[in-house]
Amino acid sequence: MDFVETERHASRRENAEGYFLTRDSMEFFARMYVPDPARAAHAHASPLTHADLRGLPPTLVMTAEFDPLRDEGAAYVDALRDAGGQADLLPGPGMIHGFANMTALSPAAAELVDRAAVWLGETLGTPREPGFLHEG
Repeated sequence: MDFVETERHASRRENAEGYFLTRDSMEFFARMYVPDPARAAHAHASPLTHADLRGLPPTLVMTAEFDPLRDEGAAYVDALRDAGGQADLLPGPGMIHGFANMTALSPAAAELVDRAAVWLGETLGTPREPGFLHEG
């Protein structure tokens, strides 16, 4: 997230309307999350702008093609890698913000969540096969 330079990422503009998470709702959530604009640059609010990302744990960032936050997610992965961290990007083609909560309605969303679970299992040392969450 970047609460400082909110318009520097193209996906904020490209996906501002019509894809579930709108510019207005983003502004509302930003005011709720960081009510004091003076704190917007704090590392807990805007980790993407934080100068020192060294030593953070392995990270998986899932993005959605039609999400205002897509480019920030990809940029965060790049920043973590630049700092020497293990960071992986799992893009969601055709997805909107919140797709991980839509697995009962979207087989593609369910597959992405399964892939994230496999990543977690491999990263934490408990490998699983894709689809294990949806077995009978």
